[in-house]
Amino acid sequence: MSTSQTTITDEIKEKKENFFKQVVDQTSEIGNEINRALKSTKEITRQTSMLSTTAKIEANRAGDAGRNFLVVSESIDDLSRKTDDVINKMEQETIQEIENISQVIKTKSISIQGNRLANFALTNIRLVDRNLFERAADIRWWATDDILIKSLIERNDSTFADVKHRLGVILKSYTVYHDLILCDTNGLCIASGEDQFHLTGRNFSDKPWFTSAMNTKNGEDYGSDTVHKSPAINDDFTMVFSCKLHESG
Repeated sequence: MSTSQTTITDEIKEKKENFFKQVVDQTSEIGNEINRALKSTKEITRQTSMLSTTAKIEANRAGDAGRNFLVVSESIDDLSRKTDDVINKMEQETIQEIENISQVIKTKSISIQGNRLANFALTNIRLVDRNLFERAADIRWWATDDILIKSLIERNDSTFADVKHRLGVILKSYTVYHDLILCDTNGLCIASGEDQFHLTGRNFSDKPWFTSAMNTKNGEDYGSDTVHKSPAINDDFTMVFSCKLHESG
């Protein structure tokens, strides 16, 4: 999958996540609005019931004159009870259903986000794995370069200059490398592709990447070091790959 395809896919997933979040928020807000409306209706019903009770008392005091009004107040009281029943049912069922829907959507949203993060992690793992494979392939290929092998055999300023130029050309084509160096069997750096780190003339015989390379049996094997801050390149994070040169290539 290309970078552009990955970006488009990530954008689609992000839109889905935002959509689910908006649905959850809006559903919760609807539930809150309904809840507030039910509370207001309940309060009105309570007040209506109180008025109905007061009306009953006054109707009873009025005797026969208040009998007709007593029938009306009882109807109002009955309506208040029915309204209370409806409100209670809505509180128990409708509001609960809205909360259940919100929870389902929220769970789905979390699941999608988890899948997205897992895909990100897998993509990064593949990128790192591919990068490490390519670095190992690079160093083994360059170890067969005739210019490098010749300089170690003849060991003169002219061949060292050729190596420096060769390493510099390679560096310009690969942005992932801080520097490329050539060391002799004693660990002495005899040429470097980058001048700013002043690595030429330094001895690296005690470095794990040097000893591991020297212990390999052929050009198919390579040495390396762990990721670390390197004083040699201004304490920047680096990982060193190395390969022993063989006269036969």
